[in-house]
Amino acid sequence: MNLLTRKRVRLTRSVLEDFHQNAAKDGLSALSRKTGLAYGLLYNVSHARVKSLSISDYRKIFNKDPAVIKLPDRIDGLYFRDMVRLWLYLNDGQSENVLYHEFFQGKKSFKKTDYRIFSGEIDSIESWLEDRMEQKFIDHGLKPPMIQNWIQEFNTQNHGKRVPFREIKPVLQFIQDSVGIHPTRLLKQSVRRYETGNLHSVSGEVFERAIQVKKEIEQHLDSNQKIHKEKLLDRIYGNRSGFIPFYEIEEKLEFLRTYGGQYPKKYLGRGIRYYQKKKIKRIASWREAGIDRDCREIIQKKPDLRLSSLPEMFMNQEIGRLVSVLKKISIQQICRNNDSGFEADILRQVALGRKPYPDPDQILIRFDDAARYLKMKRKAFDYLVASHSSLFKKIAVRKENGWYIPDTSLAMLKKIAGFSLIKGKYDFLASREKESRASCYGAMSREIGSSRSL
Repeated sequence: MNLLTRKRVRLTRSVLEDFHQNAAKDGLSALSRKTGLAYGLLYNVSHARVKSLSISDYRKIFNKDPAVIKLPDRIDGLYFRDMVRLWLYLNDGQSENVLYHEFFQGKKSFKKTDYRIFSGEIDSIESWLEDRMEQKFIDHGLKPPMIQNWIQEFNTQNHGKRVPFREIKPVLQFIQDSVGIHPTRLLKQSVRRYETGNLHSVSGEVFERAIQVKKEIEQHLDSNQKIHKEKLLDRIYGNRSGFIPFYEIEEKLEFLRTYGGQYPKKYLGRGIRYYQKKKIKRIASWREAGIDRDCREIIQKKPDLRLSSLPEMFMNQEIGRLVSVLKKISIQQICRNNDSGFEADILRQVALGRKPYPDPDQILIRFDDAARYLKMKRKAFDYLVASHSSLFKKIAVRKENGWYIPDTSLAMLKKIAGFSLIKGKYDFLASREKESRASCYGAMSREIGSSRSL
């Protein structure tokens, strides 16, 4: 089916097939005499050298009106863009590119990210986009009125208003003097346009990003730590897709040379000096896979290596394994001691810190969903509530359609030191019960089978 615009009809594959099979079946010369159209035009259509026809020419060739595809309903995109800005502010790890891929992946129109729907260059959007964006907030317990309230509050802060250039200028100067990052990088356009008076203000997002970079630099200076300029830039602008910064594998290459006798050129395809002199700053991601593989092989062959000699990534993995073992031992000890007083002390902290209900900023989570929020097994959470029902009664909120727990209380519970051990204990008890039921069922099956054989 072809698409009818105001003046032209697009020649799709189906239109060209119709042209060859029906309209031009007697030849292009005959079709030219019949329609009165130039032979050259028909020849170009036949060989797909033109992409569209006028509506009148289409009618002459096919002896019918072009079909019309109904375009999807479009709405004003202001609410959608407000939701996107709020979502990106609340979720640091996401970007407009990530959202676009989530919305359009698998659709015929998907080729590359079209940032115009986020910037407002395209005023209207398809209605399903707004619905999908709103649903992301609803899935996190926010209803449309609350979303709009949050957007309104968000826009009243610096995120939605302009900041005079004179306020950000000393911040940019500090960053440039400290780490050499030019102001143009943070402003995303020439700083000269501001200095000459062509531009007078920056967006709230740009101002907040500059303040955040300044705070990070000050933290390094206060702790006498060396500031890694490349790492700082990557955190500001993100990494290039398919490539990783050289500094991420530099330590691994030194480890391979020292303990495996392997020189960097084997993995980089060229001398390491190009990277050390900053002539090349990134390597392909597939090269990192070979580097990691050989590092793991050396670590397995040399178990007597000190932890401090391992690259940071592998050292953290080994430390993580040790911590995991210690955690399992601690959980087993808690299960043997069955110290309910230790658990009650932790839960009591949540009960004391609970805000009074109702609180307009508070989100209530159903008891059925609390286990998923805490990343516990459902049965394990039931055991925890049953063991400390009196404390949970002080936290829970009763409504007409069930029991709820404020999200602030659950968030506080996750942060309290020692809760991970309690969670591990009840997850262990739940899994042990499941295993015991399975073993009982297996024993019953074997007994029934043996009785039948008799």
